[in-house]
Amino acid sequence: MSAAVPTLLVMRHGPAADQSVTGLDDDRILTAAGRARVERMAEALVKNGAIPAVVVTSPLARAAETATILLRVLRKHGHQPSLEIGKELAPGRFTVASAPGLLARHPGLVCVVGHEPCLSAFVERACSTSLPRGMDKAMIVALANALPRASLAWVLDPMDHGG
Repeated sequence: MSAAVPTLLVMRHGPAADQSVTGLDDDRILTAAGRARVERMAEALVKNGAIPAVVVTSPLARAAETATILLRVLRKHGHQPSLEIGKELAPGRFTVASAPGLLARHPGLVCVVGHEPCLSAFVERACSTSLPRGMDKAMIVALANALPRASLAWVLDPMDHGG
């Protein structure tokens, strides 16, 4: 990994309930432990100094809740990122080919919040490298340089921040 300045942050949603009240997968929300993990990872991101100008999230409940917690922590520290729901971050839709359109809409550092396995596949294709465990829940990966030839700048792993 390099010490390069990130140009894109990729975050997987936090740990979610196995089922939703409605019975629909799209409606699954984070568990209490999942909310705590996302909050720890958001604090780690602030401490790391990579503050996104915008957070773009999948429309699914668990990703949107992750993004909301991330925004709350960032705002607590005086940052004012905006939030956008991105249909292109729904499961299976985020790709190296679709990302430039999303990124072109937003100047500055963007954090996308989405799902596996497409986030790991995105990182692998964008950086020509793979993550040893894939994207663990609430993991944040920073990419540097322009797509499609990005490089892996750094990884904030939940296992290094209280699990």
